[in-house]
Amino acid sequence: MLEIRDLSITLQTARGPKKVVQHVDFQIPTGTTLGIVGESGSGKTMLCYAILQLFRESRHYGGDILLEGRSLLGMDEQQLRGLRGNDVACILQNPMAMFNPIITIGEHMIETVQAHRSLSKKQALHIATEQLAFFQLTDSRLLKKYPHELSGGMLQRVMIAMAMSLRPKLLLADEPTTALDTMTQLKVLEELSHCQQQYQTTMLIVSHDLGVIARMADQIVVMRRGKIMEYGPAERLLQNPVHSYTKALVAAKRKDDQLEKLVDSWSGDTNGILYELDTNYWVRQEESRC
Repeated sequence: MLEIRDLSITLQTARGPKKVVQHVDFQIPTGTTLGIVGESGSGKTMLCYAILQLFRESRHYGGDILLEGRSLLGMDEQQLRGLRGNDVACILQNPMAMFNPIITIGEHMIETVQAHRSLSKKQALHIATEQLAFFQLTDSRLLKKYPHELSGGMLQRVMIAMAMSLRPKLLLADEPTTALDTMTQLKVLEELSHCQQQYQTTMLIVSHDLGVIARMADQIVVMRRGKIMEYGPAERLLQNPVHSYTKALVAAKRKDDQLEKLVDSWSGDTNGILYELDTNYWVRQEESRC
């Protein structure tokens, strides 16, 4: 479905050209999920923008990006406009900032459908209602509400519904669970999995959270400073990482899991307690159980 070949991205800055992605190679077979994990500034979101060819005037590309064998770097703006939404859709992080505050949810969804399909407003509204129901958003009043009237979790699910309303072949999910509570995160991930099974969508998920990537991905790319540190099947990479940076990420995730179990099982007083996870790792719980 998607092939990235020796991709490099250079930005023009006040201090001169700066490479933000360097010689990246990976493939995503049809119907599978690739997870990209890494620290802030490692080039994860820049890859999503490159696939969508957003802000292309301000960037210089080396290498190639192929969607079903077609080079995206060689397409003009009209061809890319036909591709976005229809073949490739994107879920961006921070959904509150991605909606127009003076337009209702229904107007957002109708506009999205009509931008890519020659349908009447009534037909587009039917697709919008059907898609929201797929994500368990069945309240008829939702379409008349404005973005600020919804919680972050509901807005994220609306954004996913909008992205999937045109049945894209490839879905780019950039931090789809950022700033969501644990239960809402779980619900969003379950809905993405269900959506993939229903429509056989190929997915690329970007996240800081190795737990999210472990749950969703068939393959994992670990990035740092614009480069791929490690790339391989999810099970192998998580159980037997090779690169030292990947080992550090996996170790940090395991310690987080240990801490959660200790906090969940503790039922002592509220005066404070020290938890020893290993000889070099201590966490102090102050005042009360959180």
